[in-house]
Amino acid sequence: MKKISGVLAGFRERSQQKAFVDLLMAGVALVATADRDQHRSELVTRERILGRLTHLQPVDRNSAVATYDQYARQLSEDPVAGREGLMAKLSKFRGTTEEAGTLIRACLAVGHADLDFSPAERSVVEQVCRVLGTDPHEFGVYDI
Repeated sequence: MKKISGVLAGFRERSQQKAFVDLLMAGVALVATADRDQHRSELVTRERILGRLTHLQPVDRNSAVATYDQYARQLSEDPVAGREGLMAKLSKFRGTTEEAGTLIRACLAVGHADLDFSPAERSVVEQVCRVLGTDPHEFGVYDI
């Protein structure tokens, strides 16, 4: 019985990790596509974020990139509906302080990756903060 509950706990943890990586890719896609131009530096930053996550938890990079590509495509095809759908996904992490902080820091890293934190990118990060129930000032959204 202990073995079964251990297996179930491991499955539950992996499912939560996958859900968080999916939401992280949603946030990154929202910011990277905010100014209608995905810069190479933003994609490199996405890869660095995934690399850091792999040190903390097992991450299927190919699956994460495929998820990012799917979200970026949705945002490209229908920006309004795509944004609304991804923000609804992000709202599931409202109140989860650690995960919300990681997500917002990742969004900021992508926004600053091309050395031009555009008003559109800043606006998306503000929206992400509000959806997650955090204050944008806490994360320095307006500092630069």
